[in-house]
Amino acid sequence: MTDKFTKGPWTLTQSDKWPFYLVTTAASGAVIAEDRLAFYSTSDTVEKANAREGNAEQIANAKLRAAAPSLLEALEEMTALFEMDDEANEPGTDSYAVLHLARAVIASARGQER
Repeated sequence: MTDKFTKGPWTLTQSDKWPFYLVTTAASGAVIAEDRLAFYSTSDTVEKANAREGNAEQIANAKLRAAAPSLLEALEEMTALFEMDDEANEPGTDSYAVLHLARAVIASARGQER
């Protein structure tokens, strides 16, 4: 199956001048997302704009988005290891529940039904 999303890694950069864009970019150079900080003044420095109430959550969300391909890859690798554990195949165990949750999250990220 071919992935429909842009391959990682993705990086997050921020312009250091107004209007303070947060840009998520793929290794290929493709722009994944571009957001402008919600709260700022045209006279702000990037540090002052980032410190404004309301921007911290937006910046954190952009960081999480940029990390998504790496998080998916790590979860897939951890799932492969878990699948070798006998306990993970025993219904009712914590390992079983975690493995099934991880599989569901992977399927959701890949746009697959589970």
